[in-house]
Amino acid sequence: MIAGSKPTGGAAATSLLLFGICPLLVASTTLLSGVVMGAAAAFVLCASAASLAICRRFVPAAAPLVFLLILTAFWTSILDLVLQSWMFPMRQGLGIYLPLIAGNCLVLAVLEEEVLGEGTGRALARVGRTGGGILLCVAAVGAVREFAATGSLLGDAALLGFEPPAHGVAGLAIMRSSTGAFLALALLAASAQAFRRRGGPV
Repeated sequence: MIAGSKPTGGAAATSLLLFGICPLLVASTTLLSGVVMGAAAAFVLCASAASLAICRRFVPAAAPLVFLLILTAFWTSILDLVLQSWMFPMRQGLGIYLPLIAGNCLVLAVLEEEVLGEGTGRALARVGRTGGGILLCVAAVGAVREFAATGSLLGDAALLGFEPPAHGVAGLAIMRSSTGAFLALALLAASAQAFRRRGGPV
Protein backbone atom coordinates (compact mmCIF):
# COMPACT_ATOMS: atom_id res chain seq x y z
CA MET A 1 0.00 0.00 0.00
CA ILE A 2 1.07 3.58 -0.57
CA ALA A 3 3.40 4.93 2.14
CA GLY A 4 3.39 1.50 3.74
CA SER A 5 -0.10 1.78 5.18
CA LYS A 6 -3.28 -0.08 4.47
CA PRO A 7 -6.50 1.90 4.87
CA THR A 8 -8.61 -0.85 6.39
CA GLY A 9 -10.34 1.37 8.92
CA GLY A 10 -13.06 3.83 8.08
CA ALA A 11 -11.09 6.85 9.29
CA ALA A 12 -7.99 5.84 7.35
CA ALA A 13 -10.01 5.23 4.20
CA THR A 14 -11.70 8.61 4.55
CA SER A 15 -8.33 10.33 5.03
CA LEU A 16 -6.98 8.65 1.90
CA LEU A 17 -10.07 9.68 -0.06
CA LEU A 18 -9.81 13.33 1.02
CA PHE A 19 -6.08 13.46 0.37
CA GLY A 20 -6.46 11.79 -3.02
CA ILE A 21 -9.18 14.09 -4.36
CA CYS A 22 -7.49 17.34 -3.28
CA PRO A 23 -6.00 18.08 -6.74
CA LEU A 24 -9.36 17.28 -8.33
CA LEU A 25 -11.21 19.62 -5.98
CA VAL A 26 -8.86 22.54 -6.55
CA ALA A 27 -9.33 22.33 -10.33
CA SER A 28 -13.12 22.02 -10.06
CA THR A 29 -14.22 25.65 -9.92
CA THR A 30 -17.49 25.04 -11.78
CA LEU A 31 -19.98 22.23 -12.24
CA LEU A 32 -18.67 21.52 -15.74
CA SER A 33 -15.01 21.44 -14.71
CA GLY A 34 -15.96 19.24 -11.75
CA VAL A 35 -17.74 16.77 -14.01
CA VAL A 36 -14.83 16.70 -16.45
CA MET A 37 -12.21 16.34 -13.72
CA GLY A 38 -14.17 13.71 -11.82
CA ALA A 39 -14.92 11.78 -15.00
CA ALA A 40 -11.24 11.95 -15.95
CA ALA A 41 -10.17 10.46 -12.61
CA ALA A 42 -12.87 7.79 -12.83
CA PHE A 43 -11.81 6.91 -16.38
CA VAL A 44 -8.13 6.58 -15.49
CA LEU A 45 -8.99 4.51 -12.43
CA CYS A 46 -11.32 2.12 -14.27
CA ALA A 47 -9.17 1.81 -17.40
CA SER A 48 -6.06 1.18 -15.32
CA ALA A 49 -7.91 -1.37 -13.19
CA ALA A 50 -9.12 -3.27 -16.24
CA SER A 51 -5.63 -3.24 -17.77
CA LEU A 52 -4.08 -4.35 -14.49
CA ALA A 53 -6.53 -7.21 -14.15
CA ILE A 54 -5.49 -8.45 -17.60
CA CYS A 55 -1.72 -8.18 -17.16
CA ARG A 56 -1.33 -8.57 -13.39
CA ARG A 57 0.91 -11.61 -13.87
CA PHE A 58 3.54 -9.30 -15.40
CA VAL A 59 3.63 -6.92 -12.42
CA PRO A 60 7.07 -7.14 -10.79
CA ALA A 61 6.74 -8.20 -7.18
CA ALA A 62 9.72 -6.05 -6.17
CA ALA A 63 8.36 -2.78 -7.60
CA PRO A 64 4.59 -2.83 -8.15
CA LEU A 65 4.29 0.93 -7.62
CA VAL A 66 6.53 1.65 -10.62
CA PHE A 67 4.32 -0.54 -12.80
CA LEU A 68 1.17 1.18 -11.51
CA LEU A 69 2.65 4.62 -12.19
CA ILE A 70 3.48 3.66 -15.78
CA LEU A 71 0.01 2.23 -16.27
CA THR A 72 -1.84 5.26 -14.92
CA ALA A 73 0.49 7.62 -16.80
CA PHE A 74 -0.36 5.81 -20.04
CA TRP A 75 -4.12 6.22 -19.58
CA THR A 76 -3.76 9.79 -18.35
CA SER A 77 -1.76 10.62 -21.49
CA ILE A 78 -4.45 9.05 -23.68
CA LEU A 79 -7.10 11.09 -21.90
CA ASP A 80 -5.02 14.25 -22.17
CA LEU A 81 -4.69 13.83 -25.94
CA VAL A 82 -8.43 13.24 -26.30
CA LEU A 83 -9.28 16.36 -24.32
CA GLN A 84 -6.79 18.43 -26.29
CA SER A 85 -8.43 17.27 -29.52
CA TRP A 86 -12.08 17.63 -28.54
CA MET A 87 -12.20 20.00 -25.56
CA PHE A 88 -9.07 22.11 -25.84
CA PRO A 89 -10.37 25.19 -23.94
CA MET A 90 -11.50 22.99 -21.06
CA ARG A 91 -8.19 21.13 -21.11
CA GLN A 92 -6.32 24.42 -20.87
CA GLY A 93 -8.46 25.44 -17.93
CA LEU A 94 -7.63 22.26 -16.00
CA GLY A 95 -3.91 23.01 -16.34
CA ILE A 96 -1.44 20.87 -14.41
CA TYR A 97 -4.12 19.19 -12.35
CA LEU A 98 -5.10 16.71 -15.09
CA PRO A 99 -1.62 15.10 -15.37
CA LEU A 100 -1.56 14.81 -11.57
CA ILE A 101 -4.15 12.05 -11.86
CA ALA A 102 -1.35 9.71 -12.99
CA GLY A 103 0.35 9.94 -9.60
CA ASN A 104 -2.78 10.37 -7.50
CA CYS A 105 -2.37 8.43 -4.26
CA LEU A 106 -6.03 7.42 -4.18
CA VAL A 107 -5.92 5.94 -7.69
CA LEU A 108 -2.70 4.05 -6.98
CA ALA A 109 -3.89 2.80 -3.60
CA VAL A 110 -7.19 1.52 -4.96
CA LEU A 111 -5.43 -0.25 -7.83
CA GLU A 112 -2.98 -1.93 -5.50
CA GLU A 113 -5.53 -2.80 -2.86
CA GLU A 114 -8.44 -3.97 -4.99
CA VAL A 115 -7.09 -5.24 -8.30
CA LEU A 116 -3.50 -6.18 -7.60
CA GLY A 117 -4.49 -7.67 -4.26
CA GLU A 118 -7.44 -9.70 -5.55
CA GLY A 119 -7.74 -9.42 -9.33
CA THR A 120 -11.39 -10.52 -9.36
CA GLY A 121 -14.52 -9.25 -11.05
CA ARG A 122 -15.84 -8.16 -7.66
CA ALA A 123 -12.76 -6.01 -7.17
CA LEU A 124 -13.32 -4.36 -10.55
CA ALA A 125 -16.91 -3.62 -9.53
CA ARG A 126 -15.67 -1.94 -6.35
CA VAL A 127 -13.22 0.10 -8.41
CA GLY A 128 -16.11 1.22 -10.62
CA ARG A 129 -18.10 2.31 -7.57
CA THR A 130 -15.08 4.21 -6.26
CA GLY A 131 -14.73 5.99 -9.60
CA GLY A 132 -18.40 6.90 -9.56
CA GLY A 133 -18.08 8.23 -6.02
CA ILE A 134 -15.13 10.39 -7.04
CA LEU A 135 -17.12 11.79 -9.96
CA LEU A 136 -20.14 12.65 -7.80
CA CYS A 137 -18.04 14.21 -5.05
CA VAL A 138 -15.93 16.39 -7.34
CA ALA A 139 -18.93 17.45 -9.43
CA ALA A 140 -20.87 18.40 -6.29
CA VAL A 141 -17.99 20.51 -5.01
CA GLY A 142 -17.68 22.23 -8.39
CA ALA A 143 -21.42 22.97 -8.43
CA VAL A 144 -21.35 24.46 -4.93
CA ARG A 145 -18.34 26.62 -5.76
CA GLU A 146 -19.82 27.92 -9.00
CA PHE A 147 -23.23 28.66 -7.51
CA ALA A 148 -21.74 30.39 -4.47
CA ALA A 149 -19.47 32.52 -6.67
CA THR A 150 -21.82 33.41 -9.53
CA GLY A 151 -25.34 32.51 -8.48
CA SER A 152 -25.77 30.19 -11.47
CA LEU A 153 -24.56 26.89 -12.90
CA LEU A 154 -22.90 25.91 -16.21
CA GLY A 155 -21.61 29.42 -16.78
CA ASP A 156 -18.73 27.97 -18.77
CA ALA A 157 -20.94 25.95 -21.13
CA ALA A 158 -19.48 27.98 -24.01
CA LEU A 159 -16.37 25.81 -23.71
CA LEU A 160 -18.48 22.98 -25.12
CA GLY A 161 -20.19 25.12 -27.75
CA PHE A 162 -23.41 25.72 -25.83
CA GLU A 163 -25.00 29.00 -24.89
CA PRO A 164 -24.23 29.68 -21.21
CA PRO A 165 -27.10 30.70 -18.92
CA ALA A 166 -27.37 34.24 -17.61
CA HIS A 167 -25.30 34.81 -14.50
CA GLY A 168 -27.02 35.60 -11.24
CA VAL A 169 -25.82 38.04 -8.66
CA ALA A 170 -22.14 38.22 -7.77
CA GLY A 171 -21.38 35.89 -4.90
CA LEU A 172 -18.42 34.89 -2.79
CA ALA A 173 -15.19 35.49 -4.68
CA ILE A 174 -13.29 33.24 -2.25
CA MET A 175 -15.09 30.23 -3.69
CA ARG A 176 -13.08 30.64 -6.90
CA SER A 177 -9.81 30.15 -5.01
CA SER A 178 -8.39 26.85 -3.79
CA THR A 179 -9.72 27.68 -0.33
CA GLY A 180 -13.22 27.60 -1.79
CA ALA A 181 -12.79 23.94 -2.73
CA PHE A 182 -12.32 22.93 0.88
CA LEU A 183 -15.06 25.25 2.09
CA ALA A 184 -17.45 23.60 -0.37
CA LEU A 185 -16.30 20.14 0.69
CA ALA A 186 -16.79 21.04 4.35
CA LEU A 187 -20.27 22.36 3.59
CA LEU A 188 -21.25 19.17 1.77
CA ALA A 189 -19.80 16.98 4.53
CA ALA A 190 -21.64 18.95 7.21
CA SER A 191 -24.89 18.71 5.26
CA ALA A 192 -24.48 14.96 4.83
CA GLN A 193 -23.72 14.54 8.53
CA ALA A 194 -26.78 16.58 9.52
CA PHE A 195 -28.95 14.54 7.17
CA ARG A 196 -27.56 11.31 8.61
CA ARG A 197 -28.37 12.37 12.15
CA ARG A 198 -31.96 12.98 11.09
CA GLY A 199 -32.18 9.40 9.93
CA GLY A 200 -31.59 9.89 6.23
CA PRO A 201 -30.05 7.14 4.05
CA VAL A 202 -26.63 8.81 3.66
